[in-house]
Amino acid sequence: MNCDRSVGAGVLAVSRGYRKSWCAVACGAVIALTASAQDARAGAIRFLVAEFPGQAQHHDSYVLPLSDPAAIAHARELIKSGLSAGAPIVVAEIAAGANGINRNYLAPGSPPWSWHVTRFESFADFTIEILDGWPGYVEENAERWIANTGGYIGFWTYTVVAELPTGDYDADLDVDLDDYAAWKRSFGSMTDLSADGNGDGNVDVADYVVWRKSVAAVGLVSPASGQRGAVPEPTAALMATWLAFLMRMRRVPR
Repeated sequence: MNCDRSVGAGVLAVSRGYRKSWCAVACGAVIALTASAQDARAGAIRFLVAEFPGQAQHHDSYVLPLSDPAAIAHARELIKSGLSAGAPIVVAEIAAGANGINRNYLAPGSPPWSWHVTRFESFADFTIEILDGWPGYVEENAERWIANTGGYIGFWTYTVVAELPTGDYDADLDVDLDDYAAWKRSFGSMTDLSADGNGDGNVDVADYVVWRKSVAAVGLVSPASGQRGAVPEPTAALMATWLAFLMRMRRVPR
């Protein structure tokens, strides 16, 4: 691997499509607790990217959030069919800094990386050499990697291997009351996005809806007792804080 050259965002990969188009996202409506699937339907789905099955050398992984339907479909096909699905390599833009989402799920305790994916670019059959590496190598000096590559990754021997549970905000690969507690702790955050279930860049009531829909599908089980219980609701104080935040945002000059 050669990391002595810099590359822009120009020719990055030869792919079979699945390229994410640029789009503008508008938001502004107050989200009610009675919101249903309409509120959280466009949430990002998190996938685990790790080494090709049977070819592990570094035994690490990173998290890839996807919201484009074609990209999600191809990621799921890679999980189902493996390399025979074609275009296995993930090309993505990254930034330095932990965001609570990107973690090494293959290490004990799922420790967070000090960098994260900011934009999915494409699935590819191969990439230019400078984008090849592995998550742990980027971790050694994320700023250097970004300076040398223009902020992109395209690891040759890594692909999507699993889909992470929706609503798993504490990174333990299940959805339970601990995830609700994690959502409460990070409520209102725009930096710790571990509980940003819909992928809109902040932790808000919509992310509670994502969690609630997930536990409704599997049933809520208390981690302490192992018994099923009622789904908790956010407190009035928490809701008041969120509504105050929305009002401040509405007053920001455009």
